Order: sequence, then C-alpha cells, then structure tokens
Amino acid sequence: MFLEKLRAIQRQNQSWIGLSLDVQIRRMPAPMARVDDPMFPFARALVDATRDVVCTYLIDLGYFLSEGAPDTIALERIVRYIPDEIPISLDGKFGEVGHSCEAYARAAYEAYRADAVTLSPNPDRATLTAFLSQANMATFVPARSPQPIDTLVSHAKTWSQSLPGTCGVIVEAGKLARVRSSAPDMPVLITSFNALKDEITPVAKYGPTPNGMGPIVDAGSSILYASSRDDFAEAAHVAARAWRDRLNAQSSAERDSARA
Repeated sequence: MFLEKLRAIQRQNQSWIGLSLDVQIRRMPAPMARVDDPMFPFARALVDATRDVVCTYLIDLGYFLSEGAPDTIALERIVRYIPDEIPISLDGKFGEVGHSCEAYARAAYEAYRADAVTLSPNPDRATLTAFLSQANMATFVPARSPQPIDTLVSHAKTWSQSLPGTCGVIVEAGKLARVRSSAPDMPVLITSFNALKDEITPVAKYGPTPNGMGPIVDAGSSILYASSRDDFAEAAHVAARAWRDRLNAQSSAERDSARA
C-alpha cells in the first residue's frame, strides 16, 4: 500500500525528500556525453547515489517520451531498478476519460510499476475512478485548479472515502497551513520547493500528519544536476542529504517549540 510504503521509507531514511528524475539529455553532466543512450545509466547512477536519503522517486513521463523509443525503454528499465521499498510516483498529469483513461491507469500501475500518479487539475469522476480503482495506490491532484483550494481538499477527502485508493494534493509550501486546517491526515506532495526559510518553516510545521507521516518534498533539479562533472552522483548524494538534514533540523525545532 502506498501510504504504508511511504511511512516505512520515511522512517528508514529519516527523509521527506522526493527526487524528480526529470532526466534531460541537454542538461546531463559532461561525462554522460561519452555514453550511448545515457538516460538509463544517468538515472541509475542517481538512484544508487540517493536511495538512502530520499523517500520517493518522481518520474515525469514527458521527459522519457520526448526522446523516442530508446528512452521509453530507459523508463521501463529505471522503474524496475528502483528499490521496491521506495515508492514511485509517475508524473503524467493524466486527464483522459473513458477507455483511454483506463488504459493510462494500467500503463502507470502495471507497465511502469507506479505506486502513485499525478492528475491534471480539476479531474472528472471517470478519471478519478480509473486511477483510484486500487486501494494500494495513490493519486495526487494539483491545488492549482479553477476550484478554491479548500473546495479541492474537501473533494479529495470525499474521493478517498468513496473510492478504493488514496487521494492527496499537490501544493506549494505557502498553502500547506490551509490544507492541514481541513485535512490533517491527507498526503501532500510539495512542489516548487527551495531553500528559503519561508518555505522550510511551513513545510516543517504543517507538513507532517498527526501520526507522523511527512509530506513528499520535491527538491528537484538542485539534486539531479548538482554537478556537471565526474562527481555528479556524489554531488547529488551530498545535495539530497543536505536538504534532508535542513528539513529534519527545522522539523525538530518546530516540535520543540510546540512542546514549550
């Protein structure tokens, strides 16, 4: 089950950091230029370097489809390479309806072994039914939709209650307090995250659920492309560990403040 898997790896790695494997040929470190079909070797090196300091791998489907057949194969290989204990979230922003949506759901959960997916904003009932059809999976809906965030959160709670799967929201750090005021237990995926204190503080304060499950914090390219030299994998590990430690330190400070 996605939530159980997420809780377990967050405890094991003491981390809320999610790493987006947004692999782009044009941004790869110089050493990868010598490698034929570098998408999988690069992604594999990053997984090896960060598997002990992240809680989720997020894979943007678009980057792996944009380069054609070799990189579609790379996607199939990397989802099988990622350790089973680490959840995979497939960022496909799915939004089709009917039979097409059901096919996308099978592709995400079966072919690409995703534990969670992202949907397009304001999904309809058919889309939600297709992706929330399995109790052990999770679906994240963007908070940036025509609906007010409070309305979206209310809908997500209803969807989780009426459909087998778990529904969470994709939200920016500054909106976490509003989400938690009405949905303290809901899983959240935090995007567009940076090292500024005005983002670290709300994530540490409002990110965890009452039972201690943390948010998934997508630290993005600051980890993936931490170096363009031969040390790119080591640099990614150092960057991911630094993000994790900063969040953990601030979270500890928030807990101490709450007890005082």
